[in-house]
Amino acid sequence: MKTYHIGLDFGTYQSKACVYDVDKNEHEFFRFPSNQSFFLPSRVAEKNDGCFEYGNDKTRLPRKEYHYFKIAAAEDDEFISETYGNSSITSSFYKFNEYNDCSPEFLSVIYLTYLLFTIKESYQSQNNKKVPGTGLIGRLLSRQNEENSSKFTIQMGIPTEWSQEKNLFRKRKFENILLLAEVLQKKYKNLAYFLHVPKSQLIKDIKEIYESNSYDFDSKEEFDAKLNDLGISVYPETAAGLYFILETKQLRPGYYAIMDIGGGSTELSFFRIIEKNKIAYLASESYMMAANNVYAEYANNEHSISAFRTAEQEIKESIKKNDWDKNNSIVDALSKVDKKLDQIVYKLFHKRVYFFSQGMVKKYQDQPIILYGGGSLLPLLNVGNIMIHDNGNKSSLSIPITSIVKEKIDKYTEIVNLLPRDKSWKNDFTMLVVALGLSYIKSNSNAIWLKEYHAIDGDIDTANNRLVPHPVNEGMYIFDVLNSKWNR
Repeated sequence: MKTYHIGLDFGTYQSKACVYDVDKNEHEFFRFPSNQSFFLPSRVAEKNDGCFEYGNDKTRLPRKEYHYFKIAAAEDDEFISETYGNSSITSSFYKFNEYNDCSPEFLSVIYLTYLLFTIKESYQSQNNKKVPGTGLIGRLLSRQNEENSSKFTIQMGIPTEWSQEKNLFRKRKFENILLLAEVLQKKYKNLAYFLHVPKSQLIKDIKEIYESNSYDFDSKEEFDAKLNDLGISVYPETAAGLYFILETKQLRPGYYAIMDIGGGSTELSFFRIIEKNKIAYLASESYMMAANNVYAEYANNEHSISAFRTAEQEIKESIKKNDWDKNNSIVDALSKVDKKLDQIVYKLFHKRVYFFSQGMVKKYQDQPIILYGGGSLLPLLNVGNIMIHDNGNKSSLSIPITSIVKEKIDKYTEIVNLLPRDKSWKNDFTMLVVALGLSYIKSNSNAIWLKEYHAIDGDIDTANNRLVPHPVNEGMYIFDVLNSKWNR
């Protein structure tokens, strides 16, 4: 039996996958057959017959199109407050009228069902051979077919901070979404059948799944056992992109930061590489400040899917033509979001790094902050330095400020051995790196966090050894994707 591990980067604009062939010890970026691309647009469209189409498939006149459902599903009060603090911004950034008919969680489930069917059937078709006839030869080939069958495990990235002790509602929600996608695959058997299931039947089938005994969890252990049985898990996007650099031993011991600027969220981490290529995480957080905020600024904060899409297309076209810097509205939108991202970096450093040790200021001087994600391709967002401490300098010319230096992740691709071997993925690596990181099968011992870190070698001031308590959100295990609510 062939065994594959799918690293799945479910994105706001587009999704990517890197598949690890366990037997061959090879990682391969997956090309989606519908467009022969490493990227599948995160798009769902309801057709006039009530069925759905996904990604690049284009009906001439779909009844309704849906975008941004991934980040809309991730949005919660914790996400908003972490990004905007105690400001007056308390309403949903992604509360589009388009979601009145289909919740973003339901759209995420059916989109992932389509995506995973596509990946699995592609690899299964490579391994399985048709059995001609019966008799001895047929039985021998049938046995060979069984040996060539495929087993898949899945690890999907989610916008949560690294320790997984925080954002537990968000983590559980995406576990539910991925779990339902796996259950639907088992129910519908193949992609061709799934594509002909209308919305009304999908909703009915999901209700029946909720009512079945197999979807009744009374404890964390029961829920986790179900996930393990299906071979599925979620992993913080804050750490996934870094993981391949760690595995390929490309960072020397020292202090670093990483920032994954995506479509709907930015994941930021401060960390240290210590002995035996082990990570010590100092701080980690996800924020709802990313490329979409550029498009929202450009669209004068008109909140609709069509307004976002139009702004996105106009800005990308201007960047492609290399005349974006002549458009004051684009420059202004980029500058505002770049400044807000800098403020987020400054805030996290002070809240969770400087808070523990003032000595970290010196250790982070001129160290790199490694950038990746689709948003990092936007001009202004990917160049320059970011101030992390002003050293009391309000106006003095003699007191230097402490900054970290933006560095693109592309420089770490030279020694990476990946499929396809033609390196057709290289120009898009900054957008593919999270999927690659997720395709590595994680252990629980590759990194340490907070308490363990304090004892390393005196980096944390023992006099100020203060832990920031993480809220415990356990007790809810079933998320109703049809009605966007928790069921206890």
